[in-house]
Amino acid sequence: MRALNITKRFDLNMGKRCNERCMFCYYLEEIESGNTRDRSTEQIKDILKVGRRWGKTRVDLTGGEPSIRKDLPEVIAFAREIGYETVCMITNGLVTAKKEKLKEFMDAGLNDILVSLHAYDAETHDYLVKIQGAHAKVLRTLGNANELGLHLRVNHVVTNLNYMDVSNLAELVVGYEPKALNYIVLNPTRDAVNADRQLSITYHDVAEQLKKMLDDYAPRFPTINVRHMPFCMLKGYEKHVKTMWQLQYEKAEWDWCMDIIHKRGSLFMYGAAAAGMATMARHPRLYQSDWNTRLHDALQYSRILNDRRKPGECGACDMRHICDGVPKEHYADRRGIEVRPYTGGELITDPAHFIPADELEEPARAGDHVKLPGTPSLLFGQYRKRQPPMPKGKPRPKPACAPRPAEAALPGGGRAVLVEPPTLERKRPN
Repeated sequence: MRALNITKRFDLNMGKRCNERCMFCYYLEEIESGNTRDRSTEQIKDILKVGRRWGKTRVDLTGGEPSIRKDLPEVIAFAREIGYETVCMITNGLVTAKKEKLKEFMDAGLNDILVSLHAYDAETHDYLVKIQGAHAKVLRTLGNANELGLHLRVNHVVTNLNYMDVSNLAELVVGYEPKALNYIVLNPTRDAVNADRQLSITYHDVAEQLKKMLDDYAPRFPTINVRHMPFCMLKGYEKHVKTMWQLQYEKAEWDWCMDIIHKRGSLFMYGAAAAGMATMARHPRLYQSDWNTRLHDALQYSRILNDRRKPGECGACDMRHICDGVPKEHYADRRGIEVRPYTGGELITDPAHFIPADELEEPARAGDHVKLPGTPSLLFGQYRKRQPPMPKGKPRPKPACAPRPAEAALPGGGRAVLVEPPTLERKRPN
């Protein structure tokens, strides 16, 4: 098996505060409570130091929403000062709709931006994020990034409200020249479980739309990724499918060992990896890689066992060692699961088998690993201080919400948003 390199990028969650209320957010309950866990400036700098010790040269600043923090320029500048070659912000695009704010972050050293755009049309996007006028601001952010020459990528969460427009979404953003367009099929985990029944879509339905989009737009983008979807749903388009097995070998994705270290501590990370090694004893990856790769593979395997499930038909699939299956919430009631195993071919054990060479991480360099003065061990992760709750009698203000589209009754009770509600006028590009 060829040698693979672990990504030099990791995500640094600065805190959960946010100026949107996305229906599918992993942290929605905490955000709405107003009692969010947020890191101090010094805690963030400590994590950046730990990242350099682990050989990381790229960092994605995430939240919550990083752009609402007053210390963001200071954090960006510090990251560049200690050797990060790429500092990226993952943003909803509200603050950076003002070109002067984006320019301020770039002057501090920001050189990459990943912007979330969740619908082709304004009404659907604004409804999903619960902010009136958000769609227009995202488009202004895309325009600002393009005009200022900032490396741009776009995230799009695919739900039953927008899956029919995945091609229109690609047409909308292609003119802004993003380096990557990521279609993220709704992942029902953490607080997003609460939105799953309302927003989820079957793999079969979304796959048909994604195939049409890839046929028309893959040649027009440097990279188009589809995440949280089994390979067998997009047969013939495998190079675009990225499961949990592929993430840690991509330049643009994260090292999950670092993610666990700064959230729960290195002791927890090594414990989870040990559990992964014990349970993947029959997995060929355990015996075909070096120690560092085994550590990362084992941690991913532990996460896969916790979050994903595989129907019985997957046991004979040629891709079974590089595909992570389906969300456990979908598996529980077989909802939307129509797996189509690969059989009769080569058994594939290399998770990077389909990843284009220019998307794979490069080998480590001599200067990548740097231990800076005052670098903490983070054995137990970091305590993140919660914001104080509002005084009694003074309810925390909520953002202005977009109008609620029409609803329809679900079988057995409950309500669900229609895919194309009567109030939603969809404008198709010519």
